[in-house]
Amino acid sequence: MDKETILQMSRAENQGKQDEREQSIEEKAYGFGRTVGLFACVLLVLISEYVLGNRDIGRGAWIIFFTMEGCSNLYLYSQHKKPSKLTWGILQLFCAVTYLVILFILNAR
Repeated sequence: MDKETILQMSRAENQGKQDEREQSIEEKAYGFGRTVGLFACVLLVLISEYVLGNRDIGRGAWIIFFTMEGCSNLYLYSQHKKPSKLTWGILQLFCAVTYLVILFILNAR
């Protein structure tokens, strides 16, 4: 096979798939988004606690954040089978459920 035939076969095989550069950019974007989400949660907790005097708003933010992170890690575990992703996913979902239970208990009073 000549070079052009190999290139055509490779292009046909990888059509519609991301290249390594695109994957790297997407991974960095998700990491940046997660970091901004974390800081947004911290800011929301601080504002709700010290400005508004309502802790429930901050707990709601943590429920959403930990649910996102936990599900993300469980999905990564299903794809890569890394035990650390399973552990973190379960721990983060446990935190989300704990915040949810605390929120309901405090609102029931």
